[in-house]
Amino acid sequence: ACEKMKLMYKFNEDMSKWLLMPLHAGLVTCALGGVVVVPLVFDHTIAIAFAEFLGAEQQGTLPADASVATVGEYTWPWMEPIIGTLSFSILCAQLFRGALVNLAYAPYISFVQSHRANTLADYYPRYTRSIVKQFGRSQPFRGEKFNPLNRRW
Repeated sequence: ACEKMKLMYKFNEDMSKWLLMPLHAGLVTCALGGVVVVPLVFDHTIAIAFAEFLGAEQQGTLPADASVATVGEYTWPWMEPIIGTLSFSILCAQLFRGALVNLAYAPYISFVQSHRANTLADYYPRYTRSIVKQFGRSQPFRGEKFNPLNRRW
């Protein structure tokens, strides 16, 4: 039974990698956006290059030895709409997800768990479906060291 459980665990883990791709893509996008936006607004060289790329109207010239605050003030006219729109979009997405949870609609992760459990039960039809589905749902997404038995196989 332990050997079969190891096979189920591995199958479930391999299938989960594809289902979790949208979540990982969102995580990477948010992390990169949070890091990239700071030099776009406050670094002199990058701000000037980005302004030229956007074709933004530059109001006056920015001295090469400008302070961070001065660069931020200079980039505000064209960076504020971008950052403001993205911030508002993230806020709306968070509120939408909260409303889904409050109304008992399952977010994406619940879909992933159900899909993973049903696929695992379909792959192992000789075993009791409800038990296999419970095993599939209970398995964490984070790899072998976080397995249901709390030990390495």
